Amino acid sequence: MCLKKIPQLMTQKKMNKPFLKKIVKENELNKLIKEQKQYGSKEFILFTSLWDTVSDNVLEAIKNKPPKVSLSVINSFDTPHSFVIWGVKKTPCLVVLEGRGRDKRLTVTDHVTDIYRRLRLEK
Repeated sequence: MCLKKIPQLMTQKKMNKPFLKKIVKENELNKLIKEQKQYGSKEFILFTSLWDTVSDNVLEAIKNKPPKVSLSVINSFDTPHSFVIWGVKKTPCLVVLEGRGRDKRLTVTDHVTDIYRRLRLEK
């Protein structure tokens, strides 16, 4: 399963509607984090690998049933530096940013069953 096959369902961020976005540049990720800090919305970032079958299975599940949350997908080939910044060592890995200011929380999950549960996908 290639990352290019994921449909990009874009909606307006300010309306807090679910969307699916493929991030291919570091600047796009930085912009996403900046918007999250500004609005305090809940952001889901999925780190995947092009050579991992488990990542392919998760992406296939996302393709079959788009998640009901805002999800950004990053692969290790396009943005390797972002993996280093977030300390991601295993793929797939889900990073959840929520809140702002003192209430800001960061959750990192690399368990596949947890990723399916957080994204409300079926295995």
